Amino acid sequence: MTMTNELQYIPDNESDAYVYNTDLGLSAALIAKGFDLVSLDTSKPKARFIFKTTNTLNKAIQDYWNGKLDVDAINYFNVLKRLKSQIYSSN
Repeated sequence: MTMTNELQYIPDNESDAYVYNTDLGLSAALIAKGFDLVSLDTSKPKARFIFKTTNTLNKAIQDYWNGKLDVDAINYFNVLKRLKSQIYSSN
């Protein structure tokens, strides 16, 4: 699982370098596939997950929405629990 312990602040105007999303399922799947969560913004009503943009990440996002992204179920569940814990502990 690649959730770094030290998340960093990423400003909103960095949309070319980072992918911002509010989908918990997508974010958990990306982390379970090995992508690094760069930052987690819980200052808004919906948590925003921030990943560094790469071609591989963009392909994984497309695969997720097309139902073609394979992830280990146990790893996915563990990442999902950990993300929820991070979201709710920071509020």
